[in-house]
Amino acid sequence: MPVHILVECPELIVSAKIGVLGPLALLEQTGKCDVLFVETKNMKRKHIVWADILVCVRGCEHLTRNIVSEAKKAGRLVIYYLDDDLLNVPEESTAWSYYHDIQIREDLKAILSMSDILWGVNVNIRDKYLPYIDGRWIQNRLPVIYNSFFPMSRLDDKPRRILYAGSVDHKVLVREILSPVVKRLALEYGEQVEFTFIGVDPGLTECDNVRYIPFITPYEEYRNFVERNHFDIGLAPGRSDDFYACKYYNKFVEYSSIGVVGIYTNAEPYTQIVVHKENGILCENTQESWYNRIRELLENPDLLKTCRTNALDQLAVEFGPDQVLNQLVAQCPELYTFHAKQIKEKEIHLMNGFWSFYIGRVSLIWKRYGIRALPVIFMKALKILILFSLNFIKERFCTVFYKYFDGIRKNRYILTSLIQRDLQMKYRRSRLGIAWTILTPLGLAIIVGSVYSILFGTSPKELIPLIFASINPWIFMSGTADAATMAFPAAEGYIKQSTVTSQIFPIRVTMTNFVTLLYSVLTFFGVYLFLSPERFGLQMILCVPGLIIMFIFTLGLANLTSVVNLYIRDFAPFQSLVFQGLFYATPIIYDAKMIAEKGLGIVYEINPFYYMLEVVRLPMLGRELPGIMSYAISIGIALITFVAGVIVQMRAAKEISYLL
Repeated sequence: MPVHILVECPELIVSAKIGVLGPLALLEQTGKCDVLFVETKNMKRKHIVWADILVCVRGCEHLTRNIVSEAKKAGRLVIYYLDDDLLNVPEESTAWSYYHDIQIREDLKAILSMSDILWGVNVNIRDKYLPYIDGRWIQNRLPVIYNSFFPMSRLDDKPRRILYAGSVDHKVLVREILSPVVKRLALEYGEQVEFTFIGVDPGLTECDNVRYIPFITPYEEYRNFVERNHFDIGLAPGRSDDFYACKYYNKFVEYSSIGVVGIYTNAEPYTQIVVHKENGILCENTQESWYNRIRELLENPDLLKTCRTNALDQLAVEFGPDQVLNQLVAQCPELYTFHAKQIKEKEIHLMNGFWSFYIGRVSLIWKRYGIRALPVIFMKALKILILFSLNFIKERFCTVFYKYFDGIRKNRYILTSLIQRDLQMKYRRSRLGIAWTILTPLGLAIIVGSVYSILFGTSPKELIPLIFASINPWIFMSGTADAATMAFPAAEGYIKQSTVTSQIFPIRVTMTNFVTLLYSVLTFFGVYLFLSPERFGLQMILCVPGLIIMFIFTLGLANLTSVVNLYIRDFAPFQSLVFQGLFYATPIIYDAKMIAEKGLGIVYEINPFYYMLEVVRLPMLGRELPGIMSYAISIGIALITFVAGVIVQMRAAKEISYLL
């Protein structure tokens, strides 16, 4: 009968996936054990009854303590996996306040004291944490799968591609050491080099050959991205202190497995595996040293080839699946042989996993932020609600919409970064900058309003605010539809060279223009307060639902136009012509009542853009509120357009890279 191994962790983090489940998968293939992963909050009594061995991955919360305690009472073998010095997290880390919470530290030590075996990948962890455990230590390397063709690829190609990949915890280190060096090399070598930073923004927007990509999740997508981009050199700076000395030399394994030659800080853990100029490059933590080491690899292709070949050979000999399996089983034969006594579920006393987990998290957030925790807790709750909704949609509604929203969720950091960059670059080197987004429609409203007030015999005080309130939303809708035609061609490099999902690029255009619209709306209120202060009231807040409806409609429109333009390249100029006609057919520079009085109300009543404008501008003007019918029609149009846009977008997703 196979040994049942239960792996527990708050989430399926990389430590659990690569550090624990990876090696255990090798054991499972032998048929001598079965492995099951369960998130902490989803742990049930039946899981402990089923298990012979419980592997706790970096557990340090009260719910985990309860799980380990019950498993221990039930006679299960408890193994604690640790790959970080959690009791000594530095202050610069975003997790510092979490791991320095008194309750977290007490629970961590209690979990360690109940464990039978401490499992890690660095002997420095053993020296620090084994005293907390009444048991023994086991250590293994992580199994590596690599492609043997990488060593000979791109050695004579230009440009040289240089990669940095790390978490936001390393931002200070990157800005202190790497950013000045990269800027210097980027200017010196120009198009001969390309730098890619994943996870940490180096703050080098002025360098065209330096790109920043937020953290890529899940790990498989990150792995696919770095493999497909065929990087030559990898940068792995670290601190020379006790905390970093307890880490695993994962960057050596990660970089080497994809044929990348790494440059590493000359300190532990990298000095445990890297031999300078043989399987990698060791570097002192100074700007000059990093500059010289990177430049040395750029100028010496033979050294690059030697280090690459030796590192891959080392992985094959020391990190292969068979070697890792034999190493692990030799130290922990219980993985094949241990069988716990049989018990009944009623003997297990677990806390309510879901509520205990989230109440614990809320308590920690409150301790950290105090009264400021309320918006943080709200955002966390919103995230949970979104994830729950995604799962509900996946299981009960439609796979197409699940894939659409899930792709956005997975690439949300890339999307945010692209939007921020677009906003920064839009008015780069402009003296007035973002002010142009306000001055252009305001100037147009003043000019047109003044002329039309004379033609129609209307007061400029009435007509100018009407035009200003109408023209900003119109520019948003029409401008987004026009810009969306180039959403995919402008992102060709991302689409063809990475695994990023295509649906984020129409959203990128829509969100960038929507931020501009919000600036214009705020300016309108400032101008309107000066012209008609008597009309200001709380009803103006009702423009917010209208803006949301308009955003959904415009996003659907952007999805449609971005795809249509790929198949029909003459669509963009044709669409611009159509919008010019719609501008005059939509009550933007005149009041709809003027047309209705002439018996031509049908002109705007069949125009979907009219209803989008009505639910936004009427509340903004403070004159009257849109009727229920206006809201119903606008919501219906927005949903139909959005649904159609999503369906067209997702059905064309696989063909986009071929159509570019």
